[in-house]
Amino acid sequence: MLAKPILNERGGILLTAGTELTDRYVRHLLDRGTHAIAIEDADTDDIDIPDIISDSLRATATNTVFRVYEAIGSAAAQLKGLNAPEIASRVRSNEFRQQAGHMVPTAAVVAVVDDIINEVMDVDLLTGMAAIKSYDNYTFAHSVEMATAALVIGRRLHLDRGSLKRLARGCLLHDIGKIFIDDAVLNKQGKLDDEEMVLMRSHPTLGFELLQAVQPNDVIINHVALQHHERQDGKGYPRGLVGNNRVERPPFGNEGRILLMAEVAAIADVYDALATDRPYRPALAPEVVLDTMRRMATTSLNQELMTLFTSLVPSYPIGMTIRVTAGRWIDHTGVVARINRSAIERPIVRILRDAADEKVGPFDLDLHHDRSIQIASIL
Repeated sequence: MLAKPILNERGGILLTAGTELTDRYVRHLLDRGTHAIAIEDADTDDIDIPDIISDSLRATATNTVFRVYEAIGSAAAQLKGLNAPEIASRVRSNEFRQQAGHMVPTAAVVAVVDDIINEVMDVDLLTGMAAIKSYDNYTFAHSVEMATAALVIGRRLHLDRGSLKRLARGCLLHDIGKIFIDDAVLNKQGKLDDEEMVLMRSHPTLGFELLQAVQPNDVIINHVALQHHERQDGKGYPRGLVGNNRVERPPFGNEGRILLMAEVAAIADVYDALATDRPYRPALAPEVVLDTMRRMATTSLNQELMTLFTSLVPSYPIGMTIRVTAGRWIDHTGVVARINRSAIERPIVRILRDAADEKVGPFDLDLHHDRSIQIASIL
């Protein structure tokens, strides 16, 4: 039985919670690129997988992002096939600005951002698993998850509500430039050739130009889209800006440096992207995601922000299936039941099966109290 609803690309409910998973449904989900789901299990009924935002708000937010892309889609379709400078030139034209400016549901984006902020105000840890996505709704669902994760970071940074709104809107629209890129390039399973890579790397610039046409006064929001692929060492794109690996900024001398909000967005972007199946690679286990991101700190991701972020994200989220890799219960499997707030990397796990994969009477192990036990996620 499905424990969490599955959304389609429009944010609509494809399958509701409580649906019995027949072979036909399973095949359909696999065809859509959905490789993992949450199921009901009597042995884990008391385990509550916390959501950063509610299922209903996630659906509304996903639909809102979809509507933005849909609104601009017809105008953008006319420019596909041109090179990046040609697209940027067309987007800057008065004709395109007038056409696109009236189509984008800006009020809906502002409203959904307010709702997301209201729901994350009491969230202090990202304890749950990444939201389930498929290939066809990845762009929209990813933007929503990225925005919510960025807001949790922003709250810990004590950003005011106006800054949180700008951060969330920037995240929801950060990949809008991809609307000009052919789906064959976006979803290519193999390595991109040089021409395709140039086009792919143009999406922050194209997104910025598009947002400038639609909302010219929203400078910070538009620059989140422009800068979310910049790196601390200056080797990012499109402008090769540099960072100082700190949160605090001097009052002057920040020319040529990455905006703090763009650095927050970059961390949230990488976190959700690595934890999600993509056509060209499978999702990484949560602990591997964090290890990968730690290695990206100082050169790619802001070091101080990453230190803060790792204090907000457990290596093993609640509900994750795990295997014991060392200790008395080696090769037993189960799920993460609770997070130890004082040691988020050492959760309480519920053992459900023995080393022979036979069901056992469920029992909990507190990894904070027994350091000999080591675990790994099972995807």
